[in-house]
Amino acid sequence: MLLAGDTSVTVWRDYIIPENINTLKSTILFVSHHGSFSFFNENKDTDEDYIGRLAEIKPTATIISVGATNPHGHPNESALLYYENYSSGADNGQKIFRTDQHGNMKLELRGQGAWWINWNQV
Repeated sequence: MLLAGDTSVTVWRDYIIPENINTLKSTILFVSHHGSFSFFNENKDTDEDYIGRLAEIKPTATIISVGATNPHGHPNESALLYYENYSSGADNGQKIFRTDQHGNMKLELRGQGAWWINWNQV
């Protein structure tokens, strides 16, 4: 499981990728900053979206912790599309799990890449 915390594209591009490129593969990606677009791009006017690391992480499922209503527009719609495109999907085909839609979640990591998730539907 990879916990991205509040990391931005700059941190990934300049520090995490150069130091950890061979150890990024993770079954579960817990996304950065409530699904904010800063994980992909901090200056949309001049920079290209930085998505290559998602191909390195290769998540089966992506988890987004976000409130049902927020003034910041999280999760970002473009970010959601990237997560959808780069997550391979659980056994039932679901790729993205969101606290604003699924409520509290319990994730069990069972070793050898196996996992199980249960939630209280909102």
